[in-house]
Amino acid sequence: MAKPKAPKKVSKPGKKPVAPKYPKVSQKKFSSRLYYLEDIYHGRVKGKKITPAQARERTTLLQKFHKTKPYQAYAKQNLSYKNYTTKYNAQVKAYSSYQAAYNKYTKALTSYNNAMRSVSGRLGGLSGANKDSAAALTNLFKQYGLDTLAPKIIDFVKRGYGPDTVTVLLQETKEYKTRFAGNEARRKKGMAVLSPAEYLATESAYRQIMSQAGMPVGFYDKPADFNKWIGGDVSPTEIQERVKAANDMIRVNGSWVKTTLRDYYGQDVDDADLAAYALDPKRALPIIQERLTTAQIGGGAAQFGLRGQVSKERAEQLRSLGVTGEEAQQGYGAIAGILPEAAHLAAIYGQKYDIRTAEQEVLLGDARAAEKRKRLASQERATFSASSGVASGGLSGPAGQT
Repeated sequence: MAKPKAPKKVSKPGKKPVAPKYPKVSQKKFSSRLYYLEDIYHGRVKGKKITPAQARERTTLLQKFHKTKPYQAYAKQNLSYKNYTTKYNAQVKAYSSYQAAYNKYTKALTSYNNAMRSVSGRLGGLSGANKDSAAALTNLFKQYGLDTLAPKIIDFVKRGYGPDTVTVLLQETKEYKTRFAGNEARRKKGMAVLSPAEYLATESAYRQIMSQAGMPVGFYDKPADFNKWIGGDVSPTEIQERVKAANDMIRVNGSWVKTTLRDYYGQDVDDADLAAYALDPKRALPIIQERLTTAQIGGGAAQFGLRGQVSKERAEQLRSLGVTGEEAQQGYGAIAGILPEAAHLAAIYGQKYDIRTAEQEVLLGDARAAEKRKRLASQERATFSASSGVASGGLSGPAGQT
């Protein structure tokens, strides 16, 4: 049991952000018409659907509204609000993590102090060479993170065992085998076990690689985290190559994901968090893992100009339905190609084909959504063919006329 370290102190978050109020238009005629169209568009007027002409009028009015001074002031305030919210949420998360870490630290410190008092009391029952031997072994195993073996060391010394024998006996304890579990795996595979010094040096090399890469705290930085690598004879050099590959991938593809995470959760996630997820999704922080997958879905949409059309809730829903980040990136590329035309045709023929319909078709494999788009295309071809026929007849005129 090593003495626990106090976590770095974090300041309390500042004042909670307050969203600005959406402005109202002063011109009564202009505002009433816009509000009326907005009600139809959002389905708040029973029995009415917005026509293509009304949709175009709504767009024009909104564009004019966005140029008004009240809206411009609101937009500026809203941007400041979003930026402050991002910082505030990050402060709340950091302070919450600090409080949890500090509570854990105080409990660990109490346990450590109790254990040290117990060891000191027991050493008081020894004298001369026995006391020196017990103290030396206790300090040695403390370096291994096995302070808890101190009572057994003292007991073995009291029973007359020498330092070498005590060391051998301790290697058979459950605590020792758990601490050096990688050696147990190596032994079962017929590989040579590492000496404690070699084992610690290998752990230190792993830890240094992760630290230099800026990996998040708690991700592959404890002895238990390295057992699998040591047991599998994975060298520090290979781990270095894995970390480099993960970082290279994030440098190429990480910007969209980070931007979407910030939009969805008001929280920044750095390259190290993303690299940790790429290295080992199962071991990455569960919240980060879920948020990254959700943000990868939203980032896929943003990458193809669909940012703002895929909400956080929708991205989370798609994740829960099994859509992966890679599938989203490919799917939204296809959606960006088919959506404009399909939505245009749907508006002409009084139907609905929006991004949700496209997601159902492309990302979720909904046959009905795919069939709907095919029917729209067929209807357009039929209309075009009919129009062409009428035009041809009009130009040629009745038979026999010139």
